Amino acid sequence: MGAHSQTGLVAAASCEDYLKGIIKKHELTRPDKEDDRVRHIEALESQTGPVFLVYRANSAIDAFVAKQTTEAPTIDFTAVDGVRHSAWVIADPAQIQFIGS
Repeated sequence: MGAHSQTGLVAAASCEDYLKGIIKKHELTRPDKEDDRVRHIEALESQTGPVFLVYRANSAIDAFVAKQTTEAPTIDFTAVDGVRHSAWVIADPAQIQFIGS
């Protein structure tokens, strides 16, 4: 958007890892908001919203992402608000394993 650029990874995360404390909660949530979200998930039988996760600074992952984004994106469009969105698919099992380790 303008001169601003934001890069991240979109991936699946294990609910089991969250329950075991491997994925840490980053904030305390209000019980009413948490209860509302649980009711929503139960009604739809699905989690429909994104969950944002972060990882500690890692130069190897930074280099990996930088290299991937030099290739032509799989998806590339500009939304009606003028913001450009680009996405690169990582399908190679070894690359997926690298990111997950």
